Amino acid sequence: MRAPVWPIALLLAAGAACSSTSSSSASTPAAPSPAPAPAPAAPTITALTIDSSSIQGGQTATGTVTLSSAAGGTGVAVSLTSSNAAAAGVPSSITIAAGSTTGKFSISTQTVSAETSVTISASIAGGAAQTATMRVTAPVAALSVLETPSQTVGAGQPIQITARLTAAAPSSGTVVTLTSSSQVLPVPPSVTVPGGNTTAVAKLTVQAASSDSSVVVTGAAGGQNRTLAFTVWPVFLQFTSMPGDFVGAGKSMHLDAGPSSWIFNGNMWDGNNKLQITMVNASHTNSYTIFLAAPNGAPLTAGVYPIARRIPNPGEAQIDIGGDGRSCYQSTGRLEVLEAAYGPGLANMSGSVERFRATFTQTCDVTPPATGGMSGEIRLATIPFNCTINKQC
Repeated sequence: MRAPVWPIALLLAAGAACSSTSSSSASTPAAPSPAPAPAPAAPTITALTIDSSSIQGGQTATGTVTLSSAAGGTGVAVSLTSSNAAAAGVPSSITIAAGSTTGKFSISTQTVSAETSVTISASIAGGAAQTATMRVTAPVAALSVLETPSQTVGAGQPIQITARLTAAAPSSGTVVTLTSSSQVLPVPPSVTVPGGNTTAVAKLTVQAASSDSSVVVTGAAGGQNRTLAFTVWPVFLQFTSMPGDFVGAGKSMHLDAGPSSWIFNGNMWDGNNKLQITMVNASHTNSYTIFLAAPNGAPLTAGVYPIARRIPNPGEAQIDIGGDGRSCYQSTGRLEVLEAAYGPGLANMSGSVERFRATFTQTCDVTPPATGGMSGEIRLATIPFNCTINKQC
């Protein structure tokens, strides 16, 4: 068979197409590799906060550092400083854990005498610091307690109340207001604790009382109220005398202790064997004395002493009641002590009279015999020790 014959024009066109395709394939460049992603920015501190802007010295606050982004790798170290570590101390640094944006730390404050401003700073190496300011305040001088030597007091006697604060008063002092539930024990409107001190004393005088009284004194300072309860005993000498009695001269008297009535003084002595009391009126124009003693040098305690004389025989009690310069040369009587409690005194030889109550009779032994004597009651409480009465000091 005879081979086909292709036209010249067609052969030329096909060659040109092949040449063009080969040339185009040889000149196309390779696609470029993608550029690496930029490294993430390092976290910075965006905030430093403190959970309390004002805190009393001695307490603990909490600080919080906030980052701009989560910490990576092994975490972020944050340096901490305090402008006054003596008032508010912080750790030198904390590490915020990887993946976290916040870190907390403790701020330990100390007691200060006056309000102190402290600035806390937090920083990351190479970055700007953030700061926060707090105030460390002095302890509040509030009323802690009201104190007194004895809560059982006698009418007419001086006593004192001590107001004690929880902390030293500021330089301007702390005022403690006072109130009383009864005028039997009046109190001043207030006492002031001087700056730098913790106590102040109110000096009081118990007024005359006709019967046992319960009195409550209330103090207030620094938002705190405190109370102190007292039992006020009446203090008196009461007697009735017959017309022929040399001492009483037929009078009946009731001598109440009080700052404007009768002043009672005295003490126990000789091992609590002897009780000596003097009573003087406010104008010092009248006076009475009582001298009592148990038999044979024993302590004068509660009980009945059926025979009592001014000059006792062995085994007898002693009684000597006189007034306005009058007393028995010798007497016969009876003593019943209903209550007796004594306090310490000079070298354990003498003491104050804490509580004492007794009834008595006394008849002077005279010639011709007296037509009557006297009988009565004495009641004492918190009579302060007075060593001058029996020359023991």
